[in-house]
Amino acid sequence: MERSITYTESKELRLIAEQLKARYITVIGYVDLERIFFAFKGGDLSEFFKYEVLGLQNEWVKHSTSTFADVKTYCIAMTFDFFQKSSGPLLEWIMLEALYSCTEKMNGKLRKKEVHEYSRLITTLDDLGCSINWRENFHLPSLLGEETIIFGIEDESI
Repeated sequence: MERSITYTESKELRLIAEQLKARYITVIGYVDLERIFFAFKGGDLSEFFKYEVLGLQNEWVKHSTSTFADVKTYCIAMTFDFFQKSSGPLLEWIMLEALYSCTEKMNGKLRKKEVHEYSRLITTLDDLGCSINWRENFHLPSLLGEETIIFGIEDESI
């Protein structure tokens, strides 16, 4: 039996991405938000599914309502339930990580989830006293709060 999956465009996720890009231009300034389809994912999902970042060659493409769907090279999707439960700092950090996952060429490829590729995020979280398990941390500092988080430069030695 084929699973039924839906992707519904999300202005809410797009707004968070816009705010993060404006505030953290030195970290994700290269990200072209016009090339990302922001969506809430629903349907027959695993009970463990929360969010995802996908490149060009995935199922989400046929759900894009844009008349210029071929311009979209990425999809950032999450369940609406996870969006509601994660509002605030955790959602902001997840969105920043998702945006940072897009390669600088914005060509539909994703950064490899390794220490070198993510050294900027890992080092900054470490400097803030957040562990490698930051997704389970309920005391993350807000990225969109009164204070702007300072991100170090990419560590070439890692």
